[in-house]
Amino acid sequence: MIAGRCISADEIAFGSTRDVPACTMTGEAAAIAVSLAAASGVRVSTVAVGEVQARLRALGTWLGTPGEVVPDVLKQAS
Repeated sequence: MIAGRCISADEIAFGSTRDVPACTMTGEAAAIAVSLAAASGVRVSTVAVGEVQARLRALGTWLGTPGEVVPDVLKQAS
């Protein structure tokens, strides 16, 4: 399993992308998916996305999916 950023930008535009938070979240999701797969003895590709999302939410991660309540800390940041 590899997690990283998928972006196409020149070096000037790339400097303003602020991609570290997104890379952190994809890495965390990948780690959870691998952990779930290993615990069940299945391939990572068979792990349900909803199960990974549920684990992320249980850890307090805001995913920004429709209908999800925006945490107060994010409301204050804008």
